[in-house]
Amino acid sequence: MTLTLKLSYPPMEAKSADKLPSGDEWQYEPKWDGFRCLAFRDHDRIDLQSKSGQPLGRYFPELVAALLKLKAKQFVIDGEIVVPVKGKFSFDDLLMRIHPAASRVKKLSEETPAKMIVFDLLVDVRGKSLVDLSLKERRKNLDAFAKKYFPKNKSIELSPGFTSSFKSDEKAALTKKLEKLIKPPGFTGNAPGGPSRWATERSAEWQPLAPKLVVEVQYDHFTGGRFRHGTKFLRWRPDKKPAQCKFDQVER
Repeated sequence: MTLTLKLSYPPMEAKSADKLPSGDEWQYEPKWDGFRCLAFRDHDRIDLQSKSGQPLGRYFPELVAALLKLKAKQFVIDGEIVVPVKGKFSFDDLLMRIHPAASRVKKLSEETPAKMIVFDLLVDVRGKSLVDLSLKERRKNLDAFAKKYFPKNKSIELSPGFTSSFKSDEKAALTKKLEKLIKPPGFTGNAPGGPSRWATERSAEWQPLAPKLVVEVQYDHFTGGRFRHGTKFLRWRPDKKPAQCKFDQVER
């Protein structure tokens, strides 16, 4: 292999922390339910390497094929292999791919094809190593790389630098709409943004809004009068009145 990084190159590891750090110098990434993977391409050769340094290519032939379809002939990307099933990522289906029989792997790759979600670029198309650059600088290179090479490839996609239920171009108009509704007392239950190990001073900030708008949300768990774990905005509900939104909707 002629790449500037060897296959034995270890991926950057996460470190535990008491709380989520905040500040302009930090970049936030979603946590994907999959296998960490470094993908090396050197012309007609593709190598997929796990976090522990084990080869993954034989278990995900559809990803090898997808990476070979990219017009870039040299690169090293860092990301996560996931298996989408019914709109969600299934770790159980992902584990089933680690099978000794090639026929079984081939069958599963056709029935539940995997995707690679990319969040870092370690070697660019010229074969130049980017590992000495800051993550912020590498992200700029990755964004340009993805914009040029990913659009027509359904198996390889770019991870967002943050997660949001609203598109960037919608936020300015939404902010103006909500600012007009700022009016105490607003929320009449327990104050939102309860303490947690992930909370920061900024995440606890909120403004009281007049109860005029209704939204539908998706949540993982509700207990003790609070949403727990992941909560996601789904859609606006102009067909419902705020007075119809009560706790009995979330009680079993």
